[in-house]
Amino acid sequence: MDYFAALVSSEDVARGRPSPFMIFHAMETAAVDSVAEVVTAGDTPLDLRAGANAGLRGNVGVLSGASGEDKLRPEPHTHILRSVADLPALLREAFE
Repeated sequence: MDYFAALVSSEDVARGRPSPFMIFHAMETAAVDSVAEVVTAGDTPLDLRAGANAGLRGNVGVLSGASGEDKLRPEPHTHILRSVADLPALLREAFE
């Protein structure tokens, strides 16, 4: 089973986060035409700013990584999850 359609790092684009270029490059690689079909998850304020700058359908902060709720909650987001492990359930419930 394939879990990822694209793997992109900041070295693959002209500017990294909070620029949306990494997200757009992943969309291009995965042949996704619309930001309305894209949900991103991140554990840093820069991740959430990049998702907001891309205008995505979902921009999810996860608290099981580098940043705590005090850092992520003020950033633009559609959801904040306690753990990245909660992401599959959110995708099934909120984005299908």
